[in-house]
Amino acid sequence: MRRKILSVLLALILCAGLITPALASSDAANEAAKRLNELGLFQGVGLNAYGTPDFDLDRAPTRVEAITMFVRLLGREVEAQNGTWTTPFTDVPPWAMQYVGYAYANGLTQGTGATTFGSADIATAPQYITFVLRALGYSSDSDFQWNSSWELSDELGFTNGEYNATTQNFKRGDVAIISVNALSAVDKETGKTLSELLIETGAAPRTTNERTETSQQNPTVPSGSGSYIGNINSKKFHKPGCSTLPAERNRVFFDSRESAINAGYTPCGNCQP
Repeated sequence: MRRKILSVLLALILCAGLITPALASSDAANEAAKRLNELGLFQGVGLNAYGTPDFDLDRAPTRVEAITMFVRLLGREVEAQNGTWTTPFTDVPPWAMQYVGYAYANGLTQGTGATTFGSADIATAPQYITFVLRALGYSSDSDFQWNSSWELSDELGFTNGEYNATTQNFKRGDVAIISVNALSAVDKETGKTLSELLIETGAAPRTTNERTETSQQNPTVPSGSGSYIGNINSKKFHKPGCSTLPAERNRVFFDSRESAINAGYTPCGNCQP
């Protein structure tokens, strides 16, 4: 019964689509945190006076808190806690060693120095977005720059231009919003969404409505939609097979390269249409 309930919840989350933040303490952040909590992918810091989770969404997370929340988003908390990990970092508190160890061993995070993780440092939007992009198969060595990671996340559609080089006051609420939106982001290697990968690995329940074989084989390129696909957020256009296609809700289609350019769009630097 619990598995069936969670399956329905995951389906509702994906159908609800992108959550756009206004403030980290907004209704959007609370909604994102509740959705993830119902799936077991996000936790609070305790219980409030009403006996419900206190998500503490107005507080800025440290790097070690951010990586812990990220490991939970991936449904890997048990694996992290039960594993044996080695890192070069000497500044990680005992309670977080398993989370940092898992993320480091799987290439999801790096330190701030040869022996420091920067555990007590406040996490930034580019850092957390980098965690998510690496989990989706993108490399900060070749696909994007970690300190401008929002450019690729805008392309993929799990952020929408709200983060940039001047972003300050990154909060736990932002982590919740980015995390729930990332469930519908597409993995570079497999072409599957993060939620589909979580389902396959058992980290999240399978939805009751199975996707068709066709949509699984080609989840990002609708047939007969145009020769080029534009991103309404970044104003870049792509070839249909580009690895950095935006989410479907952020797409516009063009019959020719010229029509895309005339509409004010510029070519993607990855697929070079």
